[in-house]
Amino acid sequence: MNWLVILAGGRGERFWPLSRAARPKQFLRLLGPRSLLQETADRVAPLIDRAHTVVVTGEAYAALVEEQLPGSWVLAEPVGRNTAASIAWAAAAIRSRDPEALLVVLPSDHAVGDSAGFQEVLSAAMASAQRRQRMTLLGVRPTRPETGFGYIEAETATARAARADGVAVAAFVEKPSRERAEAMVASGRFYWNAGMFILPLSEVWAAFSRWLPDTLAAVSGTSEEFAWRFAALSPVSFDVGIMERATAVDMLPLDVGWDDVGSFEAVARLLMGRDPARVVWDRVHDVTVIGDEGPWIAGIGLSHLVVVRTPDAVLILPPEESQAVRALVHQLQETEEGTRLI
Repeated sequence: MNWLVILAGGRGERFWPLSRAARPKQFLRLLGPRSLLQETADRVAPLIDRAHTVVVTGEAYAALVEEQLPGSWVLAEPVGRNTAASIAWAAAAIRSRDPEALLVVLPSDHAVGDSAGFQEVLSAAMASAQRRQRMTLLGVRPTRPETGFGYIEAETATARAARADGVAVAAFVEKPSRERAEAMVASGRFYWNAGMFILPLSEVWAAFSRWLPDTLAAVSGTSEEFAWRFAALSPVSFDVGIMERATAVDMLPLDVGWDDVGSFEAVARLLMGRDPARVVWDRVHDVTVIGDEGPWIAGIGLSHLVVVRTPDAVLILPPEESQAVRALVHQLQETEEGTRLI
């Protein structure tokens, strides 16, 4: 049976003031009438039903998941320990019900412009992973030399054309310099690593047994032991702990208008051209307003800005400073009044 595993444990600090501790970005309607989490499940619904959907999140967000995705199976982590622990727990839970399962693991905060195209590639990847019994991932065809993403190197340049079985992965590259990113994109052999995995349960279980046995032991223990065993784990990503060590990994190219939605810069790019409500401009260019709730906004002679509004806070920044929002949140946490806004 095919199972969808959605990773939804992030705190969304880079999306303050829209994202708050009690309701981080994956539960927000940033791009449309559905939250990012709901859009993720909706995108795969024609292939995997809600009864076979597992959402791994933090204990504080379990009720939100149940509210937004009723009927899904919620695994609430006592503490965040990165994606390797999350995927291992999902694998162990599913294995107890379906030892022959195929897992489709997706982050909860991505955007896809062409859902039908995504379903077509994902369906091909699922068939290939099941037939070949190899861990498989989707590699996004890059549109720019992005330095904020990891990359996947395809074994041959034939990855330019999608194939039913994809191509073998030669290497993984962590976030590169600008110069290296430009060279990799120009070569045609490198793809963005979007963290979308298709995993035969037997294969990923064997990989955890070989490279992260402590993680597997922690999530496979008794319920009385689980919380402290899980909390004792060292945080490690699934990419670093498993995928970068594996020697037999396939990749299928994906070209469907994908975006990471990892910052306000990305949201502004996706909302480009949208007319915001309650805004008056005079000689304003390249300014994006994010957030429909909050006060009227008036601007004169402004350019190249992102304005994020909520009923109790407004954030103004150039889009290229989006990664600095997390540091700003940490500054707010140091003040009594700021803590109220987090």
